[in-house]
Amino acid sequence: MPLGPCTVLGGLPVVAEVWFSGPDYQGEYDAGVDTLFWQTKDSWNDPTKHGKALSDKVMDRLPDYWEADVIEQVSDWLAHKDDD
Repeated sequence: MPLGPCTVLGGLPVVAEVWFSGPDYQGEYDAGVDTLFWQTKDSWNDPTKHGKALSDKVMDRLPDYWEADVIEQVSDWLAHKDDD
């Protein structure tokens, strides 16, 4: 599952582990978020270097429909990464 940097709750930097029902992040596929991790200073360029998973206390503060915003941010990041 791809990992990508994004923000939640007005700017908290996190790394999301997302899934797509299709072969990649482009197209009309179902998508979801498995886990959110804290970003480290190195995880913007290499999301595999993420921190610990967000606690339940933080996850409980996320607004409704937070997954859609996270998936959009990660998909955009993956698209720009592919351009490099």
